[in-house]
Amino acid sequence: DPELPESDRLQGINEQEAGIESAVIYEFLPRRTLTVQYNWSRTLQYSSATGFTRSKDAFNRGSLALVGLLGRTGSILRYQHSVLVIPVLEFASPGLGSDIDYLRATLGIKVSRRMSRRSGLAFRTSIGRLWPRGMSANQEDPTVENRFDRERFYLGGSSDLRGWTSGLAGPKVVRPSVSGADTTFVYEAVGGLAKLAMDVELRLPFPGLGASWGTALFVGGGQLSDGPLFEGGFRFGAGGGIRYATPVGMVALDLAWKIN
Repeated sequence: DPELPESDRLQGINEQEAGIESAVIYEFLPRRTLTVQYNWSRTLQYSSATGFTRSKDAFNRGSLALVGLLGRTGSILRYQHSVLVIPVLEFASPGLGSDIDYLRATLGIKVSRRMSRRSGLAFRTSIGRLWPRGMSANQEDPTVENRFDRERFYLGGSSDLRGWTSGLAGPKVVRPSVSGADTTFVYEAVGGLAKLAMDVELRLPFPGLGASWGTALFVGGGQLSDGPLFEGGFRFGAGGGIRYATPVGMVALDLAWKIN
């Protein structure tokens, strides 16, 4: 877990987990599905040794999620019209065999529009909210906070807000990282209980190359919050990239910068 300090175990491993994942998928129309997922795992989180003992937290994760996949899709490089809507409702509770308790709702929307034979415009946005409940309501408790590292929302990274290091476009703290006699300082992403992110991309042909090649210019923004959205500042990034269509999907190479 990158949000936990390294332990004194081999390679600084601070978390071990084993579990099961199951899903039932119903396709009610072509490329339109409804999925019910149940995940359960046993997790051990370690901290450094104190005296002759190691501190560890053992707990269960159990969650049930409903995932929709709605809309229609087309070829990205051929700039065909497409609309994709992905709603997700997930909850975890003791009744599902979980030691953490929450309700989380997210909505993702992706839209692409053809502007000409070789150009197009794409837009994507996602919004989400996490509600810790019951025994997990006190997010100031260090044990609860550590257990929620993967449940909270994060902002930044190549598949999110480009131009920012993964997870570090939102709130973060500085903590020491000790390795032998060396001490360095690293950023730890705090995450948030609410997230709003959006991205606009202009897709263009690659001059002089074939139809499998393309270029892109993009700008994106987003925000994390533990309260209502729009109360804090947005973070922005922009850049450009190259696209190449392969038989198994799109290959992208982007270069992006932080705007603020």
